[in-house]
Amino acid sequence: MATLIASLLSHDIRHHLAAVYCNAEFMNDPATLAADRKQLFEEVRLAIEDITKTLDFILLHAKSELPSQVVLESFNNLMERTVAAIRPHPHATGVRITIEESPSISALFNKTIVGSAVYNLLLNACFAAQRTSESGKVEISLHEDQSFVCIRVKDNGPGVPAGVRQSMSQPFVTSGKQDGIGLGITIAHYVAREYCGSLQIECTYPGCTIFALRLAKPSINYYPAQS
Repeated sequence: MATLIASLLSHDIRHHLAAVYCNAEFMNDPATLAADRKQLFEEVRLAIEDITKTLDFILLHAKSELPSQVVLESFNNLMERTVAAIRPHPHATGVRITIEESPSISALFNKTIVGSAVYNLLLNACFAAQRTSESGKVEISLHEDQSFVCIRVKDNGPGVPAGVRQSMSQPFVTSGKQDGIGLGITIAHYVAREYCGSLQIECTYPGCTIFALRLAKPSINYYPAQS
């Protein structure tokens, strides 16, 4: 189990480093304004902070000393932080990412693991949106029903080919991505299973693909919003 988690989260570190490198190039450009440099620096700081937390998680798990790492977290804050982490990534260049108005939902869960699933779903969506002939758009939203908390990620890319859909959860399976290793969807499937939920493609066709990550409320010790 430790080896599996380490390999999956190492995939996330690779993408964070790509974002850091991209921002460093912009910061080194003499034409970059001081205000923009400040924003770029803050994005680099957040990326390094996430990398550090992920490395700590991997080391603890490898030593079999992993504490529960489960604390009361806001799904809304998790989504906002993940979107901020995605924006400087090269795959998000030219893509408009929006967070839809959502109910306030908190629960006890491991934000490193769940955040990894959301990050990879967003990254895949941005990559798909870059391949549309129109302006790339990605939307993320939060929903709930009686049994599940659901995070939906929607993009306006070309859609997932029929021949790829059945094997999307297998490592190294991609849909035309030349510079990725295809672990993003595998990570999301793994997290869904850990929380007694599922990852589904709710719809996919040219111009619209929606992935839905469902986590069972009993497995995350769901806390209803306080009125």
